[in-house]
Amino acid sequence: MADEDSFFTTFHRHKEFSELQAKFLTVDPFAIPNAEEEIVEQQQFARLCLTFSEYQEQSYLLDPYLDQLVKPVVERVKYLTRTVVAEPGRTVSRSRVQYLTLLIYHYIKFRGYKTIVRFFPHEVDDLGVALNCLRLEDEIVQAQHQWDLRYVLLLWLSLICKIPFNLSQFDEPDSVGQTAAAIESLGKQYLDKAGLEREGAALLLSRLYMRKDTESEFGAFMNWASDQIQSRGEVLVSIGILQVFSEVLKASPLDRIRDELPKILALVTSMDHIKNPNSNTMIRKYKVKIVSRIGLRMLPPNPNAGRRKGKTLTGEEVETHETGLQESDVPQEIEQILEELLQSLEDKDTVIRYSAAKAIARVAEHLPSSFSSQIVDSVFALFAVHSIAAAALYDLPAVAEYTWHGACLACAELARRNQITDSHMPDLVEWLSKALYFDIPRTQNAATLKPHATDLANRLASVAIYDREIHIRRAASAAYQEHVGRTNLFPHGIDVLAKTDFYSVSIRKNAFLVAAPGVAQHPEYRESLLNHVLNVVLRHWDVSIRELGSQSLRNLCLIDLEDMASKALQKVIPLLESIDPADIHGGLLALTELGLAFQTGIQDSVLRNEKLRDLFRHLSRVSFDLVSAARNHLVTAAACRLVAVTLTIEEVDAGEGTSVPNWRKIIDAGIKHRNDDVQDAAAAAMGTWSRLTDCSSELSRYVI
Repeated sequence: MADEDSFFTTFHRHKEFSELQAKFLTVDPFAIPNAEEEIVEQQQFARLCLTFSEYQEQSYLLDPYLDQLVKPVVERVKYLTRTVVAEPGRTVSRSRVQYLTLLIYHYIKFRGYKTIVRFFPHEVDDLGVALNCLRLEDEIVQAQHQWDLRYVLLLWLSLICKIPFNLSQFDEPDSVGQTAAAIESLGKQYLDKAGLEREGAALLLSRLYMRKDTESEFGAFMNWASDQIQSRGEVLVSIGILQVFSEVLKASPLDRIRDELPKILALVTSMDHIKNPNSNTMIRKYKVKIVSRIGLRMLPPNPNAGRRKGKTLTGEEVETHETGLQESDVPQEIEQILEELLQSLEDKDTVIRYSAAKAIARVAEHLPSSFSSQIVDSVFALFAVHSIAAAALYDLPAVAEYTWHGACLACAELARRNQITDSHMPDLVEWLSKALYFDIPRTQNAATLKPHATDLANRLASVAIYDREIHIRRAASAAYQEHVGRTNLFPHGIDVLAKTDFYSVSIRKNAFLVAAPGVAQHPEYRESLLNHVLNVVLRHWDVSIRELGSQSLRNLCLIDLEDMASKALQKVIPLLESIDPADIHGGLLALTELGLAFQTGIQDSVLRNEKLRDLFRHLSRVSFDLVSAARNHLVTAAACRLVAVTLTIEEVDAGEGTSVPNWRKIIDAGIKHRNDDVQDAAAAAMGTWSRLTDCSSELSRYVI
């Protein structure tokens, strides 16, 4: 996997990825794999997912290759669904079906459904396949863990619904409208799900109601939605209904939904029947989207962009044109819509405030000058809501932060759309100048924090250095910096900050191997970092973290080898007796790195050999059956590396009296192992053995 700071210019893994995917797609979903095949397929899928993760921040690099990558996967899904529909009782491999549909889901997650759905098959005949597959009662479709298959099928159906053909051609002669009703029923069925099925169902229903041959059904859906919200008031189904409204308002022709706009507005703005509607961010977000889109659909479709007189960056004046829309022509619902949006500017969630700010600017762009000017004044009034009661800017209450932030976002969006007139500029500059100095007391008095400062400093430093995620390390570093600047209570704060700044902790290897020993030079942090490595890092689920953590342990111990190695050993030994292979692996890695520390840090050869033998004998605490098990290749490799580092001539000469009776068997198991890393580790152990004594007779056993 690439380093965290890697920046790609092309999809350089294209050949490797496409070959692996082609191999992955050759498996038969209707054949049950054996245990060995399951392991291989799991590893292949994990490698594909790893590539997605590697390029997630630059997903656009895959765009030139998506056609040749996505289509084979989609065709495989199409083959699966056709066969399942044609032969309902046929045996299907759950794992292979899930891997296949999860692969499609990873493409969607990676590049977005709007991009990936373009590569789905979109023929009229596919409607029956996708619809009948979703309606099957078979566990392969309806099982809870097969959500990804249902999501893909719902997206596929939504795409097919965009094709301009008459749905009635799929109806039986005596059942007119049967197909449309089946699609609608299916969409409603998944509209109250918690996962992506709800999003797929909402998209499907919105596409259905946008069709010419089913547009009349939207009124009935409105009645059903109103009944669901007012009678049930369930959050999930309410979110699904709002998603349908949002999609319909976004893309449906105006003449098909004009009569329903006031009804949707009334329903959305009076959702008191939902359980705790204001506590759900998704509901509030969709309310803002829907209310703003209703306003835009009620107003003339073409905005008079740049209708005010303004200047370009070069200082040249731009002639603008006034809209023909009069204030008396503005629908009365617009006032209610703007009131809802202005209230949303004070919402506690940033995503709601930002959505409301963009919506206000869009609506203002469609309105007459006098009306949009009033909107700007209303936004300015938000700054004064809390300022009236405050003696100074620093006396503002904490809740003022939301209001001021929302007002600033709205000002930015209004300015971007050229809605700020010359007459508004003095007020705008005045309020934004105050916003630059906006601050709210957020901390306790420094004296209150003083008793806890050292403990807090240790915890922040440990997280800034050793957390797996780059954004967490950066956040902890920023928090440490804030405390150093505001309180000056952290021990050696400036020096530690220099070693754990934004760039130092951004690269994981640098944080573990350079920043950690640098901070540990200060005794106040030494024990905390050591304990964090031993208690957290060496037991981490991620193998790479355990490996880097053990190397960091060696660098820490070299600061004060006698004291820190002794403390480390006390906590490493219990790891070897754990039932968790990850703990045992971390413990063996730690012993190996301590051995390397003894080799470089102890000059006296007698004392060095004594220390190495002490580490070596702890290998006997790990069961040989566990070390040699095929599934525990990480433990096998770590045990071989420990032998390579800590084996001494005294142990070799001890024969049967050695402190680790199975060390020769461990090397033998490593050499015979199928994993390359294990073989390399075993070869290193054999190399150490051969340097200590003549072991040609042992080597001859492996020569064919």
